[in-house]
Amino acid sequence: KNLLILLNRVLDALQSSQQGRRLLGITLIALAVLYWLARRFVRSARRPNQGRLGGEAASGAQHPAVALSPGFQRVPMQQKVSVLSNDSIFDSLELSAIDTAANASAAASSHPSPLRVLPSALASVLEIARTCDLYVITQCSSDAVEDAVRRALSDAGVLHAGLHPHKILFCETELGRGAMARQLEPALHIDSCLASLTALAPFVPALAAIRTPANVQGVEQLRTMAPHVTAVDTLAQYFVVPPALSASSGSRPSLGS
Repeated sequence: KNLLILLNRVLDALQSSQQGRRLLGITLIALAVLYWLARRFVRSARRPNQGRLGGEAASGAQHPAVALSPGFQRVPMQQKVSVLSNDSIFDSLELSAIDTAANASAAASSHPSPLRVLPSALASVLEIARTCDLYVITQCSSDAVEDAVRRALSDAGVLHAGLHPHKILFCETELGRGAMARQLEPALHIDSCLASLTALAPFVPALAAIRTPANVQGVEQLRTMAPHVTAVDTLAQYFVVPPALSASSGSRPSLGS
């Protein structure tokens, strides 16, 4: 308390004259500069450790460089990839059947039908989970589908390959799936919904459109307007090198091819 009284008296004395006010201003500026220098010193003391860790990651000392498995192409390695699982990872009819049964019966909701990753998609999903920052989005309307999707991805080894459980996402509408993908800002998005693909075309560098009987004509029209959209029938058709190419010179198409 006595110290505060003394400080107040000193401040009053400094402010009582022009020279005192000038001295007070210089003192405050000096304190501000000292505070700024102290903060810079603390930050610089932290940076060497961060740089060392970053250098180890880059050199592969503790985190070996990820390499594509033989036979894969157009994988945006170590970048963000979002996949709409309906029609690409799972059969949309199976998802709809679980949704319908769950919404009709509480018993079916608590014991959903088993779901499996499409055999044609499994190798590709495992590879992008291993080499990329993968997000899996599923459009559904019941908790039963959410449980079935999580279980199927786990049973197929996709989580073990690198997919984080918190990156298994769900939405109820086509608008929601497009909004999720745009929020994620992926390097590549894979979807079968023409409306979502069209909305995302100006914002996502690469889009893979899974063809279905309902969207074939629209997807082909979108391809003519957006060259970065690739139309495929399965995930494997986008990511896996055809045998004829893999047996040739070994050159692989780029992400945009």
